[in-house]
Amino acid sequence: MLSDDAFGNQLTDTKRALEAWAERHHTAAEIIIDEGAGFWRIQVAPSEASLCSVELVLRHDRCYDLIVLEASVEDQPIEQFEFFVELFDAIAQGLPVVRTYHSLATQPLLGTAMTVPLANGEAWYIEDLSALGQQRGLGDAVVTERRFAPY
Repeated sequence: MLSDDAFGNQLTDTKRALEAWAERHHTAAEIIIDEGAGFWRIQVAPSEASLCSVELVLRHDRCYDLIVLEASVEDQPIEQFEFFVELFDAIAQGLPVVRTYHSLATQPLLGTAMTVPLANGEAWYIEDLSALGQQRGLGDAVVTERRFAPY
């Protein structure tokens, strides 16, 4: 675990890097950055539907909340600050892929999954299965993909 000073320094460096990212991409999206007691937030709402939206809240309690398009996580521990800049860079490059799974037989939604490949070779992945998807699995699913344009 990072000391309070090291955490604070890395948080400051990450905020600066994301503010620079926002400056580079402000023509493609409405970008709002705000800060309050215990948090720092960046919201990116693209001007085109073909671009992927993202919102990140970095909290002073060493956790973060993240929404990429409609996929979200909350109260996740901050483990690597580099992840956030890599994720925003990948989103700006148009790398996210959303997969939607429907039952082959009756077409109800079984679930969705989002993958964002990162420059370090890893990927951010989140899956949301419906009750039916959890029960049946995705073996016989029809998969559709949504891809995004670069900023």
